[in-house]
Amino acid sequence: MDLTKADILQLVNHIGDQEKHFNGLETQYRLLASSWLLASLGAMGYLMQNDKSTWLLINVCLLISAIGFVASIGIILWWILDMKVYHKLLHCVFIQGILLEQKHDWLPKIRTDMLLSQETGDVTKHTGLYYMGSVILLQLISLLSLINNYGWNISGYISILFGIIFIFLVVHYMRKSNSSARAKMLFEKLKKDYKDEII
Repeated sequence: MDLTKADILQLVNHIGDQEKHFNGLETQYRLLASSWLLASLGAMGYLMQNDKSTWLLINVCLLISAIGFVASIGIILWWILDMKVYHKLLHCVFIQGILLEQKHDWLPKIRTDMLLSQETGDVTKHTGLYYMGSVILLQLISLLSLINNYGWNISGYISILFGIIFIFLVVHYMRKSNSSARAKMLFEKLKKDYKDEII
């Protein structure tokens, strides 16, 4: 089926609307993740400022550590919704826009240039750094609080070991799953086709 220029422009506009929609959703999840991080840091700060006498039936250091751990799990869940769900949907639409630009020479190569402007053709590596940094920060605070509570004894060492393993696994999983094989293949193909035009 041959499409007229009007049909193709309508399709380009529809792709743009979908990109705006998914990009807006991702922005909202990043704002929620930032609020989540600030709220957890605020709660930990409030507990640190208060008198060390336990007004609860639990040690303040253990409570701060628990808040850090639970908050980091929350950041990981926001990351999953943002990068693993909505960014993949955005990426599908974006790739279709690039393929449409390649198929029709008269269309401006906006998405193609955007893809080629990235070192690897994918922005998720840099976007994921925010989430990784947030998780690492919360886990370090949690670990320091546990060390403050247990001291440098076997319980403290076990806490450090589990905390470091948790941080390593989270960072490894986030880094590994941030890359898109389809974007890399398309990026390599376009890089060869446009090697003289790349700035």
